[in-house]
Amino acid sequence: MILNITSKHVFISSTAREEIEKKVNKLSSLLPNMAEDLAQIDVNLKARKRNSYRIKLALKLPGDFLTVRLHKETVGEVLKSSFNELLAQVKHYRERHFKSLSRYPGRDSIRRGDLWMQGLNWQ
Repeated sequence: MILNITSKHVFISSTAREEIEKKVNKLSSLLPNMAEDLAQIDVNLKARKRNSYRIKLALKLPGDFLTVRLHKETVGEVLKSSFNELLAQVKHYRERHFKSLSRYPGRDSIRRGDLWMQGLNWQ
């Protein structure tokens, strides 16, 4: 996964950079069938007025574009919560695009169209 980190009015320490790389490696491990250069993540961290921080995570995947925008008081809080939210989005993406890795492997049978074809009126 290609990682781009940019910051504005914020110094990103080596520990914060290591934490970002660790979280990105966790995200890339959830997408095992993806080539290294196929996915790209942009991390934009910006200091706001009154000691708060804004982060924007943009993950470009084949067929989808996942984004997270958050405001928090500290850099650690904003990194942790934003990557947790992006992790949930990646899990949802994985279930939609990689059916064999889904938690519900036969979930096509519970869709509304299949129930309608079985004669059940679900409304």
